[in-house]
Amino acid sequence: LFKGEGLDKKPTVERLGEVFVELDGLLIERFGVVAGAIIGNELISMTADYLRDKKEYIKTFEESDSADKNGEIYKFIFTDSGYDGPGDKDVKQILLTAYSAVANSQVAFKYLYMNAMKAFTGDEPEELKILDLFGALVATQHIDYKIMLFEDGFANVYGIQTALSLLAFEFANAYNHKVGFAKCKNCGRYFVLNGRTDAVYCSYPAPDHEGKTCRDIGAQVTRSNKEKNDVATGEYRKLYMRLKMQARRHPKDKQLEETLDTLVTGGKEWRGKLESGAVTTEEFLAWLKGFEEK
Repeated sequence: LFKGEGLDKKPTVERLGEVFVELDGLLIERFGVVAGAIIGNELISMTADYLRDKKEYIKTFEESDSADKNGEIYKFIFTDSGYDGPGDKDVKQILLTAYSAVANSQVAFKYLYMNAMKAFTGDEPEELKILDLFGALVATQHIDYKIMLFEDGFANVYGIQTALSLLAFEFANAYNHKVGFAKCKNCGRYFVLNGRTDAVYCSYPAPDHEGKTCRDIGAQVTRSNKEKNDVATGEYRKLYMRLKMQARRHPKDKQLEETLDTLVTGGKEWRGKLESGAVTTEEFLAWLKGFEEK
């Protein structure tokens, strides 16, 4: 992402300032204003922490996932970089040092986010691990609060500095306002329930379907499944009525009676599997066809 000049120079305050200005613009261009600004802020914050107390920083690093030389974070950041870990030999090394800390922060963010969503959606109701951000991890909150005057009055303005701070802020407000969440049945991502509380598809871009959202795709899938189920139900009913009429005409035909019982009992099981997605409509129709061949 960043290949600016001066990466091999000694990391003075002036040089780091120039680097971060350029890097900030690149991050915003790549990840958008919110995510790009937060990543940039975290890199600056981690760099400042390192320069403020190098020994403490190294100690924290050695206790983190980044220190595992066989781990994904270390391999991605330090392998083939020319450095065997954190340090400040030059601008490049100190950036990689800050990057390793940001990577750990993102791991913690994902862990807390996933556990919080499980709790909010009822998949893990017995514990709400997001509370760690308001207790044991409260020091990770970096939220500035100011009161500002605008044309229509005073307003509360919050400055969110890190990803974990954003997570704490959003979930605290979601909890207070009883915001609902669900897991999209198409892409598997969590989304906020706006309007309908029974929504199962999100409005994010659908994977592998350019220009369409999961909600668009979901509607198509639902319609397609309904059409297929209607066909399967129609074929089942035709077969059932035919066998039922034959059984009435031949009341002493035990084999015919057994076939009808097998259709009814098996039909209930197959339709249950169809609804759960365990089998396809084509498989159900093939099973029905087997009765024609008997």
